[in-house]
Amino acid sequence: MFLKKTRQTARFLVVSKTPEGLAYAPNSAVAPILPDLNKVFRILLRFDPRRENYHPDDNDLVLSCDPTLYDALNEGSFIQGTWEGNRLLSFEPCQ
Repeated sequence: MFLKKTRQTARFLVVSKTPEGLAYAPNSAVAPILPDLNKVFRILLRFDPRRENYHPDDNDLVLSCDPTLYDALNEGSFIQGTWEGNRLLSFEPCQ
């Protein structure tokens, strides 16, 4: 998926969390390339609402993050995320 270099904001559902990484998506557009995937915490986010005219897989993003961010998010919760290009700028919980 190609992300524009402009600042964008969307609502996401936190679908799942795994400290081991996700085999089917080693790095997403918003995930940095990290050398040691055994120490990566990953969170699967889904656009909410789903974006129209996109393949279902293109509504999911895998976020590679540090343990602090990983612990701050809960499966089933919603966040408002802002990014520019492939860099996550901020997120905050939302309803």
